[in-house]
Amino acid sequence: MTESQKTNAFLKKVQAMLPDAVIFKHNDRITAGIPDASISRKGTTMWIEFKDGTKIPEHQRLIADRMGNVYFYDHKKQVLQRFGGPALTREVSALAFILWRLT
Repeated sequence: MTESQKTNAFLKKVQAMLPDAVIFKHNDRITAGIPDASISRKGTTMWIEFKDGTKIPEHQRLIADRMGNVYFYDHKKQVLQRFGGPALTREVSALAFILWRLT
């Protein structure tokens, strides 16, 4: 399964949990450096950068630091982490956090 397929599956789970959320994927060649997806609901937006066991490039760290509400999700480790913050391990914990954050 590719990183893109894993990302799509993850976002489908979020959409199933939060059917009224607005989810956009931003990852293409034109949007390099911008987090891969945004999830918005009731005036709150989370940005998520998906990785598959790879390191976070410095330019993405800089953008995340400037934007604020950016989280990194590692498909391989199943870890959701805000840049510089504590890590939530396992996909179920990540999905529960997103549900809590956007309700």
